[in-house]
Formats: sequence, structure tokens, C-alpha cells
Amino acid sequence: AVVSTQSTGENVGPQCRKFKCQLAHYVKEHGPRIIYTLFDQESEATIDTFTKWADFFGKELSAAFKELEMCTCGKKFLKAASRCAPFYYSNALFDVMSGYASDIGTSALLLRNWDLEAAGKAAVQLIDHLCEQTSSGMCINSLTKVAGRVGLCIENSYVKDVHGFYDFVEKDDEEGMIGVMKKCDTAWYAGSTVDGSYSSNYVEYFNNLALYTNAWYCDEYCQEQRGIFYPCCMKDMVRDKKMWDNVHKVVESHYRLLDVIYRIVDTGNLHSSYIPPEHNPYDDEYEKMVRRQGKAIRKAFLRWIDGASTCKGGEVECIDF
Repeated sequence: AVVSTQSTGENVGPQCRKFKCQLAHYVKEHGPRIIYTLFDQESEATIDTFTKWADFFGKELSAAFKELEMCTCGKKFLKAASRCAPFYYSNALFDVMSGYASDIGTSALLLRNWDLEAAGKAAVQLIDHLCEQTSSGMCINSLTKVAGRVGLCIENSYVKDVHGFYDFVEKDDEEGMIGVMKKCDTAWYAGSTVDGSYSSNYVEYFNNLALYTNAWYCDEYCQEQRGIFYPCCMKDMVRDKKMWDNVHKVVESHYRLLDVIYRIVDTGNLHSSYIPPEHNPYDDEYEKMVRRQGKAIRKAFLRWIDGASTCKGGEVECIDF
């Protein structure tokens, strides 16, 4: 039988009880049109630029949020679903896993040991930020607008090379390259001044990405030319300590299962000698490693997504976008 949110003591309230059905109907009604618009070349609404992609996603997400009442019912559903997830053992799970006992058992084990309650809290807090009212409508609209403007700069650089930057590079014409960067409608400054290196783990990967966001936000010359790409609602989101505390808990719970996950990937099943965490307390050294990695990943990730706060001359001032 399918496990409902009510059967495990969670309740989304009478006004939101139909949310799951409404979500399914919404996907069925709008999903094919969205996929056709995005990927079919014969679509009348051809989406061939980053700006058009961002505009399209912004409109679709905004419409979905309003019609499905994501800012109220969506939050309640996510909260209830995340609390039910550890006990989710339904027909749908059997169907997705094609009835394989090892896959079903493994999925149930992961669902019961990932900190999905913290994940649910983080998701609810994220929706609160996305629903924040801005001059563009909601924060989700502000973020997609910024994404479109950043995407246009990337497109002008690596896709269209609108100012012939590659030609200046081939000629070793430093003055010509600087001239292109000063136009401030490309991403060449961030792309060519950062010396990225090989990343062997999450911390190194996010730290490398942070070099690019730092170069992008901290280029004072182009800030004046192209404007600031830092919505205040985005600042509120990336500085929300409670939300990132919950994400931190999820990351740590994932790290505690890494050995199990690797074993499953290698062998295709869970070894019979495995002992669940509640009956097999981790030794102090392993727990210290888990906490150390969780803190390091959190710090590197936030340094990447909040590059505006890492400028030597002081953090970039946010604007109502």
C-alpha cells in the first residue's frame, strides 16, 4: 500500500490535502509543452540563447509556484514528505527498483540513514527565500533574471566571441584582450585571470569555482559598467545560517554512509555484515573526519555561491533586482 503523509502522523492540513494530485496533473498538463519548447527545433518559441532560457524558466517556475501554491502547500508537503521518507516502503518504490530485493533494501537503508528531516527543513527554508517578494515579483524571478544576464556574458565570450577575443589571444595581443575585457559584456576577465587547478574532492572543487565568482563580483571596473548582479534576496538566502545548518547535517549524514555507498556501487548489493549506524556507533576518529569534512565543504560551497562577500575591498552591495 502507498504510505501517505497522514499515516505516519504528518498532516498537510485540509487546504493542501490535494497538493500531490494537483502536482501530478500540473506535470501531466504542462510537462510535454515545456519539453517540446526546450528541445524541439520546430517549436515556435525557439530558445537559442541563455537569456531566453532564463526568461522561459523564470516564467514557468513563477507560474508553477503560483498555481500549485508552493509558498504554502508546497512547503507543508515537503515537510511532511521528508519526515515520512525514512518509512517509505511502497508500491512505487518496488516499481522504480523493478522488484529487485537488493535495490529495494539499499534504498530503504539510505532513506532511513540520510538526515532527511534536516533536508526537508532546508527545502522549506529555501522555498521561503524563493517566495520572497521583490521588484521582479518573487526572488525566483530575480534569480532567473540574473542568471540570464550572466548567461549572456558567458555566451558573448565562449559561444559567439562577439569581440574576437580568441583572435587577440592567437596574436598574443595583450592590449586587444584588455580592450575586450573593458567592454564588460563578456566573462573573459573572470575566465582568463583565474588559474584553476585539478579538483580531487568536493572542497577543492568548490574552492576552484569560488575563484571565478570572486573574480566576477570583485571586478570593480565592470561593476560600474554592467551593474551589480547581486539581488538582496539572494544575499538573504546565502547568509541564512539556519538553512545552511540543516544542509550541513545532511552532508554529514551522507559522509557517514560513504563506505556503504561505495560498497554498494562496487558490488551491487549490501554486504551481510553491515550493521546499521544506530547499532554500530562510529569511532571517534571517523566521526571527527565526518565533522571536519562537513565544515570544510560548507565553507568552500558558501565561498563559491557568495563570491560577493569575499572581495578584498569589502563585500558587494546588494540591490533590489
